[in-house]
Amino acid sequence: LEMAMYGDPLVLKNNGLTDLYNTKPPFVIWLQSLCIQILGPTEWAIRLPSALAAFGTGFLLFLFAHRSLQDYRIGLVALLVLVTSSGYLRNHVARSGDLDAMLVFWITFYSLLAFDYLLDAKGKKEKWYFSWIGLGIFLAFLSKSVAGLMPLLGLALAALLQKRLLAILKKPYLYLIAGSVAFACFGYYGLREYAAPGYLDKVIFSEYRRFAENIMPWQEQPFGFYWENMWTRSYFMPYLMGLPLALILGLWGGEKKEAQGVLPAFTKMAAVFCLSFFLLISYPSVKLNYYDAPLYPFLSLLIGVGVVQLWKMLESISVPGKGRGLNDLWFGLLLVVLFFIPYKNSWTTIQNSDPTFALEREGHFIRSLKKSNPAEQNYKVLMYNKHPELYDQANFYIKGANHYEGTNLELVKDWKQLKSQDRVLCCQKELIDSLQQNFGLEESQRTENCIYFKLN
Repeated sequence: LEMAMYGDPLVLKNNGLTDLYNTKPPFVIWLQSLCIQILGPTEWAIRLPSALAAFGTGFLLFLFAHRSLQDYRIGLVALLVLVTSSGYLRNHVARSGDLDAMLVFWITFYSLLAFDYLLDAKGKKEKWYFSWIGLGIFLAFLSKSVAGLMPLLGLALAALLQKRLLAILKKPYLYLIAGSVAFACFGYYGLREYAAPGYLDKVIFSEYRRFAENIMPWQEQPFGFYWENMWTRSYFMPYLMGLPLALILGLWGGEKKEAQGVLPAFTKMAAVFCLSFFLLISYPSVKLNYYDAPLYPFLSLLIGVGVVQLWKMLESISVPGKGRGLNDLWFGLLLVVLFFIPYKNSWTTIQNSDPTFALEREGHFIRSLKKSNPAEQNYKVLMYNKHPELYDQANFYIKGANHYEGTNLELVKDWKQLKSQDRVLCCQKELIDSLQQNFGLEESQRTENCIYFKLN
């Protein structure tokens, strides 16, 4: 919001002052700022980049399956698996205005390009592949810093499996692209440090030292935390139960000669890629429950391979009097049977989002009041928090309305600063009680947790 208001594309600000709370590069914030200038300061503007990234990720899966794995049905199954996996279709990833949906898109983009290259291209279009992979890596870095670089280990192992790593390392163009990406990444850090001294110290502490030190003891989790997410917390259920069978079927390859090469090769590479990334995020003691988000597109493709391979086995069974007894129509019906309930559950989850989370109440109520009573454009928002960043959710609506709509909303942190006849929005019971005892309230609008009123 403040990037849109003040026009500084490099240094993040809060209340017009340099803010080092978020040290990630600003690619997603650039897109959100652009959307705010077009659509206004709304949740729609903030979430649109994430929605487009999620759509794009699904498209990449379908395109890769059709082009590289030679079967669009794998992409169709993978897409259905992805959008019914709560580890991906959740807040902080595909359903909110955070950085991870865009991070997942660019990781998926450059990793699938690398897989495509390893499966097919030998000497042809190498510069094209390297250039686009390099761009994807840089944009993944710009989306969420070092997290965008973590899949590179898995891609190197995949190249080793395909017996291509040594040949790739001998190609001069690889070093030109790698050097360009490194120069661009370090160049961003240099510009950011020049514009706001102290930035690099924050980056090193919050993003790089976490691999060796426990910099956030309150976020310490055991090694198996992400497995617990997928299994016990159902982030990738029930698909996780079918993953071993999918791997077996993918390694089998099928009857056709071309499939015998492509599908086992991809299955091996994707499995090693996922395992290496899983171990890499599981090693540090600091873990957050959305760090595994980049895994879900690739796990979905593996499930897609397994389902289609199983279908091919069934499809080869002859039905007396009917020749091949199964076809694409029956495959479509199978998908309806398999995914109807998971898809319905995902849809229900989206529709029934609960807007009563305590740290979001003021913002939700400001938005609600704007819709129900647009004439109210001059009031105080009373709230108190020990942590300054917890004011941001209300400030987004307050500053956005004041800057773009000419309202006169004000954030107040101490109820003693209020006076008689002030119009007040408040969602904290203890503050409401204090005002009731000292002023008396003339209530205008109420929700379960919030009240809009005038002080007597």
